[in-house]
Amino acid sequence: MMCRSLIFLLLALASFFGAMAVGLASAVAADPQSSADLDITDVLGMSYIDRAVLSPDGRTLAISVRRPVGSGEVYGRTAYEVDPSRDDIWLVPLDGRRAENITQGRSLGAGFWCPRWSSDGRRLAMLSTRPEKGEVHGGDNVRLYVYSLKDRTFARLSDRAVMNQTRYGGSMFNVSVEAEPAIQGKRCSNEERAPYAWLDNERLIALLVPTGQKSTLIDEFGRFAGKAAADAALIRDGREPTVS
Repeated sequence: MMCRSLIFLLLALASFFGAMAVGLASAVAADPQSSADLDITDVLGMSYIDRAVLSPDGRTLAISVRRPVGSGEVYGRTAYEVDPSRDDIWLVPLDGRRAENITQGRSLGAGFWCPRWSSDGRRLAMLSTRPEKGEVHGGDNVRLYVYSLKDRTFARLSDRAVMNQTRYGGSMFNVSVEAEPAIQGKRCSNEERAPYAWLDNERLIALLVPTGQKSTLIDEFGRFAGKAAADAALIRDGREPTVS
C-alpha cells in the first residue's frame, strides 16, 4: 500500500511539473526571439513546489506551490527565496482529474502554506497571511485557517497570530505540539515544524503569540530595527538606564 501511494505521489508530481513545463515551452515557442538559455527573468518567473502532503485516504495531494515574482506581491519581510507568503495550496487528485488552486492568493498578496489534513480528510488546516477585517494588502500577520472541502470555504480560527519561525531554522524547531518526533508530513519546511496539530476531526491545538504581537515571518528583518528604535526613545527620554 505504501509503495502504491508513493508511486501515485511521484506520478502526480510529475504530472504537475509536466503541465508547468509545457506552459513554459509553449511560451518559448511562441516567441522566436527568446533564447534557449535561462536568464534572471526566467528564474524569477518560475513556480515551484514547496511541500506536498497526501490525504488520509491516499487520493489527493495538498501541494504548497510558490508563486513567481509579480506585481501585487509583498517582499522584504523575510528572505525572498524561502518566503512562504507567496505560496498557494493546490489540490491534486491522484485519479487524473485537474489540479485546483483553492487559495488564489495572488490578488490579495497573501500566502497559504503548511497544509495538514484532518484524519477524516474533510478539512485542510494551513497557515496564511490572508487579509481580512480591513487588514492591509498582503496581510499583517500569520494566522491559522481551515478549509472545508465540502463547503469550499475558509475559516480563520483566531485573530491572534501563530508562533512561527524563520525558514532557515531557529530555536522554535525544538518546540513541538506533538509528543512524537516531527516527521516530514508534520513540518512546514525542513527547518520549520508545524506550530499546530489536529486533536481530532473538529479541534486543533496551536501555539499563538500574545495579542498584538507579530509572527516572526512578518517582521524578521524589521524586528531588530524596531526594538532598537523603541529602546533609543526610552534612553533619550531618560526612562531607561544605560551604562558606558
